[in-house]
Amino acid sequence: MAKRKAEEPQAEKPTKKASKTEQNNRLSNQYTLCIPSAVISPANAYSLEQATFIAYQIAKTCCTYDVGEIVILDVTEPEPNVASVKVTSGAEEAVIMDNGKKKIKFNFDDDFADTSKDKAAAKRAVAAASTISNESLLFATLLQYFITPTYLAKSLFTGNPTTKKLYPMLQHALKLPKISTLPFMQNNEVYKNFKEGLTIPHRRVMGKKNRSKKMAKTKYVNIGESEPLELAEGQEVPVNVRVTVDLLNKKIVSPIDAYGIPQTASVKTSFGYMVRIAKKFSDIFTECGYGEKGYDRSIYISAGDYFMNKGQGRQLAEIKEVGTGTDDAQRVLLLCGKWSDFDASFARDRASLEGVASTAQMFEGEMRVPHGVKIEDGALIALAKLHN
Repeated sequence: MAKRKAEEPQAEKPTKKASKTEQNNRLSNQYTLCIPSAVISPANAYSLEQATFIAYQIAKTCCTYDVGEIVILDVTEPEPNVASVKVTSGAEEAVIMDNGKKKIKFNFDDDFADTSKDKAAAKRAVAAASTISNESLLFATLLQYFITPTYLAKSLFTGNPTTKKLYPMLQHALKLPKISTLPFMQNNEVYKNFKEGLTIPHRRVMGKKNRSKKMAKTKYVNIGESEPLELAEGQEVPVNVRVTVDLLNKKIVSPIDAYGIPQTASVKTSFGYMVRIAKKFSDIFTECGYGEKGYDRSIYISAGDYFMNKGQGRQLAEIKEVGTGTDDAQRVLLLCGKWSDFDASFARDRASLEGVASTAQMFEGEMRVPHGVKIEDGALIALAKLHN
């Protein structure tokens, strides 16, 4: 019997080339946008629908101008002691504070409105609502959802215990159109050859004894279909990692190669933006997503202050432009919001900022936008100026 010839490696199948490569290389700087969580607080958003649309506007702006990182500054202050809580059918909490004054707090999740007479159920409803309504977590979840492909959204957001609780809060986000500037949209139909996925262990190939054993690496990727994609022979990647997959050749590729996105725009070689929450003011600067070198410049943008309050001690030089070019790419941090929010956060974190006397010392200058604009509009105006 004649011996079989050694199998020759198959030639790699050609994939579609992105058409946005030249267009997206317009910015060489790496931009980070920092926004206080108060942007979706009851003072700015009177309903979950409004909060969702604010987050949608910010997501669109960041995708349009290649912002690689969004930092949410948690400015929510701890609640004082509460004497009693009453939940109404209008999804509002009337809270009687320990000083005797009444404070109305909007409860974002209408499903938790108390319509029963069961006191235990009412307590559970209030506890669930207070957890789900966390502004920073909700804002981060919305921002992340808007850059997640539809086919992957449900499995990603219901697979994590924290985001699973918040998935019902996406009821309005589900109705909004996908952002047209995402790299897999209107980009020579590259979505036919490339998909986003989440690496997973393949449970069905594991024995009963090993079912609970954690797998460090895998060759299976969840791409939103009934069966996971099995990577080509010899490929193994860490579990629970967001990846871009070449469907024709069944391999992991860089989103830079798949979508033609500029290398300078992305954080950790991912498309779109990375979202992180800064618990303290110092975390904004010390946990830079672009690496240990941190940011080269920090610029303040006054927005969300409808009473034109300049803020105590705020004397910043005006910045009209930031140099661009392939030879002088800079990591630019833009902080957009009310001065009082940043100032209060600075005051609470003073112990971590030894040698810094005031909030103003943390900024190189201020980019002027029209007085009284909303935060989402101020971010759009500033990034448009930088782009021009």
